[in-house]
Amino acid sequence: MQEDPTYGSQFIKHLTSLGRRTLFEYADLQLIKEMSRQDLARRLHAECPQFSNLVLAETPEVAAKAVHQKRLEIASSSAGSSSAELAFSALEFMAHVVGSAVT
Repeated sequence: MQEDPTYGSQFIKHLTSLGRRTLFEYADLQLIKEMSRQDLARRLHAECPQFSNLVLAETPEVAAKAVHQKRLEIASSSAGSSSAELAFSALEFMAHVVGSAVT
């Protein structure tokens, strides 16, 4: 019996399809893959209610596009910066950066 994919696994699958290389920490991606829509929204709610609401209201594909777009904006504004090459927490990124940009 095969289980239905979680919201988190669909989100990560779509996010990685949008960008061949991710700067997010592997452990963080694995944690998100296991989360349901409600788990991910609950985890983000305290620090980022806007993105938490996006997760609850939209498909994993729409949420992944929002993260990917913000990641591209940051990469283009930090072109040539060595800090853009470092891995960082996907949950922190969504909470602190994407949340402020979601309309």
